[in-house]
Amino acid sequence: SNLRFTDDTTLIAASQEELVALLNILEQHSTAYGLGINYNKTKVMIVDREHDNHREVKSVRRCEVVQSFVYFGSLIDNPGS
Repeated sequence: SNLRFTDDTTLIAASQEELVALLNILEQHSTAYGLGINYNKTKVMIVDREHDNHREVKSVRRCEVVQSFVYFGSLIDNPGS
């Protein structure tokens, strides 16, 4: 699923593989409309309540993995609890 507002898009995936597939689809559709993805501004936040090893992941595709980000003025964070 995804949420889109002007140039902000949020993708929600159940696995890294699904996220990569969604990024590929987003890239294909963006290209079809003459748009591009700025991977320097694209962030990934992994939320996994069962495992803590996700903190070792530094990137997914060309996207930096973060523990928090600001979305339309609201802080979205991953405290790991």
